Amino acid sequence: MGDRDWIDLDTGLSRRRFVEGVGIGGAAIASSGLLAACGGDDDKGDGGAPGTSGSDNAGTPGNPSRGGNLRFGMIGNGTGETANPNMVSTPIDTVRVAAIFDPMIRPAPNHKREDGLVVGWKPNADATVWELKLRPDVTWHDGSPLTAEDLIFTLRTFGAKGSFGANAVAFVELNDLKKLDPLTVRVPLKRPIADLGAYFIYVNSTWVIKDGTTDFQKPVGTGPYKVKSFVPGQRMVAEANRDYWDSPKPYPDQFELVSIDDPTARLNALTSGQIDIAAGIPYATARANLKSKDYRVVVGAPGASFTFYMAIDDPAFRDVKVRQAMKLILDREAMINSALAGFGAPGRDLLAPGTPYFDDSVPVPQQDIEKAKSLLKSAGASDLQVTLHTADVLPGFTDAAAVFAQQAKAAGVTINVKREQIAQYLNPALLYLKMPFGQDSWPGPSLNASYSLQFPKGAAFNETHWNDPSWEKLLNQAEAATDEAEATELWTQVQKTLYDEGGQIVWANQQTTDDCSNAVRGYGEKGSGWLYGTDDDRVWNWGLA
Repeated sequence: MGDRDWIDLDTGLSRRRFVEGVGIGGAAIASSGLLAACGGDDDKGDGGAPGTSGSDNAGTPGNPSRGGNLRFGMIGNGTGETANPNMVSTPIDTVRVAAIFDPMIRPAPNHKREDGLVVGWKPNADATVWELKLRPDVTWHDGSPLTAEDLIFTLRTFGAKGSFGANAVAFVELNDLKKLDPLTVRVPLKRPIADLGAYFIYVNSTWVIKDGTTDFQKPVGTGPYKVKSFVPGQRMVAEANRDYWDSPKPYPDQFELVSIDDPTARLNALTSGQIDIAAGIPYATARANLKSKDYRVVVGAPGASFTFYMAIDDPAFRDVKVRQAMKLILDREAMINSALAGFGAPGRDLLAPGTPYFDDSVPVPQQDIEKAKSLLKSAGASDLQVTLHTADVLPGFTDAAAVFAQQAKAAGVTINVKREQIAQYLNPALLYLKMPFGQDSWPGPSLNASYSLQFPKGAAFNETHWNDPSWEKLLNQAEAATDEAEATELWTQVQKTLYDEGGQIVWANQQTTDDCSNAVRGYGEKGSGWLYGTDDDRVWNWGLA
């Protein structure tokens, strides 16, 4: 394996230090006591919207107490809901999986990483072979020990046909994975990857699955909760895993995940005491209730990217000038104020802001109707008419679609908004990836994960149908670069091409708005989630007073 040492995760390290193998001697797992009840302090998010519900509603600091039943209400996904980590495509399923399974790497605030089930990462001299070491003394819900065989099975499952985690192992020689000892796996690669861990910090490519698992109706994980019952589209009930390796977590004796599509019904369920946390409260409602003493409004930091996407192989968007015009039609500040009630920061049409090598030198595109008209005329599309598919899968989606349609009129563009059913919109078997003009929301754990998920040919989430071999070659070079200056230049080029030519409009980095009872503790650690429905998916930290 060359002369490199084991790498302990700590995103305080620069990427250059990371790939050079400079360890920090065991990163500590963050304590849930860092926050005030259900949301923490009264700081403000970067977008200017309040960071929490205000000084009148700060709550009582402290850890959750042991016991109780924590009930979490979210927008559901009907019968398409799943507990299969490799098939997750909605926020509610991600929370479900986070309760049952453990990630290879845990998310931490501000795009940092913490040790999950993998506690050691060791590359060889040219980063073409890695060794991954598992956490010792971890048991599955059935009492069996976590082993290297489980990690090998997990990585191969990521690469299975139809898996949404395939991007993370596309460059792994899956047939040549080798167990070195009961907790260590040798991972050979097809090409150099300077930061292997950057691919295993997303919802579909991080959860460790027990060797041989094929049935997820009654899933067995190593996570904080054991499933008692699960009815898709209705409710999951799980009991605390009292053999959990991160003791004394989890704090509640029971965790319930409840599907409630209607936002008014979710809030009513909270105020009537039927649930303890209501995720995804409409932005206007959240702003109106910031000073409520009956419950707490938890506002996340600007994070997940709200997008409109255009399939570049669709006749309407095939000409790059049309795509550029659509980006210039938007008044992003006005859209944020209208659709998100101000809870967000303008996006730069690039994913994963704040992560290493994100190009924050590119400007936020400003509305320029005359230039948009000129581009459309040059493309022969002055009378462009398109259908924008939308659904209430997240607060602000349908409102943003309506605002886009209104703003487009000034450029002579007709956007017909078509409202789809929630349960169909993000379901790959139904509408998802089949709509040439739609909306989505993307967390940005790393440039590596974000870009490999969406833009290489055959990527599981290639919404824009991007297909550029020269760009993909450039991406591979950026992924392999261990020299910081070289990596910076390559990642800048990767992003510039998408900024200039891509079919994705990142119009906002939204702040989530969730409501919770005053009894909730440990929920709302800003920027600690991989979700696109809530800002904190560290289920193991949540509890009640």
